[in-house]
Amino acid sequence: MLLDPLGGFYASQDADVTPDDEGGYFTWTDSDFKKVLDEDEYSILSLFLMHESGSMHHDTSKKVLFVSMGAMEIAEQSGRTIEEVMEIVKRGKEKLLVERNKRETPFIDKTLYTSINGMMISVLILAGRILKDENLKIRALQSLDRILEIRFINGVLFHTEEVKALLDDYIHMVDALLSAYEVTGNTSYYDRADDIMNICISKLWDDKTGGFFDSEESLLDINIKGIEDVPHPSANSLAVKTLLKFYSMSGREDYHRYATMILELFIEQVKLTGIHSGYYFCALNNYFNMVKFTINASPDSELARAAVNIYSPFAHIVYGEDRGHVIPCIKDTCFASVDTPEGLISFFREQGLLYKGSV
Repeated sequence: MLLDPLGGFYASQDADVTPDDEGGYFTWTDSDFKKVLDEDEYSILSLFLMHESGSMHHDTSKKVLFVSMGAMEIAEQSGRTIEEVMEIVKRGKEKLLVERNKRETPFIDKTLYTSINGMMISVLILAGRILKDENLKIRALQSLDRILEIRFINGVLFHTEEVKALLDDYIHMVDALLSAYEVTGNTSYYDRADDIMNICISKLWDDKTGGFFDSEESLLDINIKGIEDVPHPSANSLAVKTLLKFYSMSGREDYHRYATMILELFIEQVKLTGIHSGYYFCALNNYFNMVKFTINASPDSELARAAVNIYSPFAHIVYGEDRGHVIPCIKDTCFASVDTPEGLISFFREQGLLYKGSV
């Protein structure tokens, strides 16, 4: 719905078609289900998607659909096999989608903002890694190339057409580019990320006390510099994670110094803001628990794919010469090279770093 066919993600979609609609496009009633689905589909899809917890406050007959019961539990309740349940769910969802597509679609803001797109691209790449879904990576890279084409012009990054980039735009785009490098080994993504990061530092870094300003221009002679997540992750917090990635990948001490200065600058403030600066603490955790994979193998090799698909929130990936092995490092300690996917999994398990869903 929000994906541009040419690549990139639109800004938003309204919840309602008209002021009195109250989410009608996205909600369903029991009678809607009975109208669209056959008896078998209704009995299974009602368990799968239709729950009282999804009731709209103004009209409880309208439900927001969500999954709260797995196929195994439904199979136990219905006396069917899991395979039967999954086939019925697939068939029923296809019918519901056809029916919903007949409804009038709420307005879509088709603006392609650099910041939001950078965020979406990074998330898609991460989802592709965890779910091992190549299509998600393809979509993400297509969107990344599109946004770079229309928003990074002659060395200048833009927020949207003719509007200069803000800190969010710089940092989310850098994060997206580094994420793309990690899953492809394509150094052009890394080089572009490095270019944009250096532009960001030259334009927005506060040379007096550290940290990044939100924009080049001041507002009422005030240069805003924040750490709160309002509502997206704080750009200064995400900057710490991206700077640490650069340091891990390149060994450049200045990137590590910038990251350290940001963390030190805001430490007293986040004691007061607490959960409203939650991403700061993610960055702080990253600072002390960095994991680095040096993949000395072809990006297309089974070994490289295994390294990419093993998820850790603090893992940074860098590519070296094709020697058929991976060198894992935790903080400042590097371990013996590993030359099989099974060896990588064993290493992560032994170190207590293997997250559910990674294998």
